[in-house]
Amino acid sequence: MLDVFRKKAKIIIYLTAFVFIVGMAIMGIGGLFDQGRSNNVGRINGKSISYQEYVQLFQNTLQNHVRENPDEELDDQMFARLNDQTWQQLVQRVLFDQEIRKRRIRVRDSDVIDRLKNDPPHFIREAEMFQTDGAFDHQKYLNVLLTGQTVDGQPIDLDWLEHHVRDQLPYDLLLEDVRSEVTVSVKDARENFINNNDKADTKIIFFDPQKVSQVDISDEEMEQYYNENIDNYKKPPTSRFDYVRFEVKTTEQEKQFARDKIQELRDRIRQGESFAELAREYSQDQSNAPQGGDLGYFGKGAMVPEFEKVAFDLNIGEVSSPVETQFGWHIIKLTDRREVSDNEIEIAASHILIDSEPFNETIDAIREEVEQFHQLVKRVGIDEAASEQEYNVRKSGSFEEGASFIQGLGRFDDMVEFAFNNQVGAVPEIKESMAGDFYVLQLAERRPEHYQDFSEVRARIRTALRNQKRIEIAKTKAQEFFETYDPSNYLSAATEEGWEILEAEDITVEKSIPQIGLVEDLNKSILASEEGSFTDLIIGERGAYLAYVENRYYPDMEDFESNQEFHVSQLKNSKQSLHLNEWFQKLMDNANIVDNRHEFF
Repeated sequence: MLDVFRKKAKIIIYLTAFVFIVGMAIMGIGGLFDQGRSNNVGRINGKSISYQEYVQLFQNTLQNHVRENPDEELDDQMFARLNDQTWQQLVQRVLFDQEIRKRRIRVRDSDVIDRLKNDPPHFIREAEMFQTDGAFDHQKYLNVLLTGQTVDGQPIDLDWLEHHVRDQLPYDLLLEDVRSEVTVSVKDARENFINNNDKADTKIIFFDPQKVSQVDISDEEMEQYYNENIDNYKKPPTSRFDYVRFEVKTTEQEKQFARDKIQELRDRIRQGESFAELAREYSQDQSNAPQGGDLGYFGKGAMVPEFEKVAFDLNIGEVSSPVETQFGWHIIKLTDRREVSDNEIEIAASHILIDSEPFNETIDAIREEVEQFHQLVKRVGIDEAASEQEYNVRKSGSFEEGASFIQGLGRFDDMVEFAFNNQVGAVPEIKESMAGDFYVLQLAERRPEHYQDFSEVRARIRTALRNQKRIEIAKTKAQEFFETYDPSNYLSAATEEGWEILEAEDITVEKSIPQIGLVEDLNKSILASEEGSFTDLIIGERGAYLAYVENRYYPDMEDFESNQEFHVSQLKNSKQSLHLNEWFQKLMDNANIVDNRHEFF
């Protein structure tokens, strides 16, 4: 009954053991996990991360993603994103483990018991079997925990929950230890309470520079600005590739072959042959073919829609007609159906998959074509070779050293390294994307540290100068406005002149105002003014402001004194969260991390 909660627990803890979940959805990249490489993927503060360890974690990430997003195809970008996510989680875990040892944090049996009894994980609190009238029933949970039986007397094994809590507790204690480094006094809380409750509602005349229409900028002004701010246009070394992409597509013949093959297998099953034996021999989903195609139990949302619809409509023992999904052609056999809750059904099924991937002969032919073109590029260059073969040469975006992404190509970390260690004209080895496409590249450009040409930044300079002039004109007009009109006529005169009047409520000393942002002098002036009065003219970096204070609200200090403990706790929680973020960022900044993933993926 608690299988679903076990799965949730496994997502929370960093998995180190393979758990089969929706293997069919990731079989397209399964070959990655059979390379048997033993080199290190990286090092984190001196700790080596083996290829096997990382692949196991990465595989878990992929499986969790596929389970939660059955309709989403794993393309190159998502694969790279999940790769980064796995690495970041691993880095965090290693750094946390080192901090746990450094701070000598120990978990005692009594700590585990206390956490189990008094603070169970959130997924336990959400479990229907531990709820009464839709709310977590702590006593009901304790009865199950202590007796090892459900409310209807059925035995239940909760050892896995103890292991989960024991594994998670050191990290919880670490974060609690970091949070405890922050203390808040009553004085701190009182000052914070005053700042948050000293408020005003206002109407603000915004002398917006964008309301200034006609601004002329001369070439001389732009060139002078460029020369005076030349360091703003300094760029680090960059590189760029020219490339030809060879897309590998499945032909109609190959699609029909897969369709015919799956139909042949279904016919053999109808004639009495064993589904499981045929799955072992022919299914191309190697994550379950050895088990006769057994997918185990799964609920709705676990499989891609085309597969799910057919599977849930079958009767037990029935074999489906061929079903096409993004992974190829399937036949499905329903083996069981069970009710796991009032509104949830799970089924057990097996399947045979024949994918619609290009034949080896097709790929080999394309690869041979690519290799011939690659050799030609080495001899005569990519432009001449492409012209001769009538291929389209594309240009990548310029990229800096250490870049993780090349515009037009995607994530090819090793190509970034190649670009900054070779001369223009160099031709790297043929690259193959996760989608199976081939790339032939030639290093087309290497620029040392340089200043952008005036022509490259001319438009940006024109915009910057226009904004500067508009701001100065707006400030001058605001000063003239302030000196010309009586305060009683400010709002009507502003409307006549076309200046925008912004209404802002609950202004505090630190509140950002829509369209304006946080202008500290403006906020302070508003809070220093009486209700029914105007502030002085406030000149800011991005314009000028004149505010009318409609309402003033003052802190209720009696409320603070009577709820002092609450206000101290509230501020403490806020400051502890901020401190925790800063601590983690410092931990990351000081870590010595070597990332060699590009050598493997």
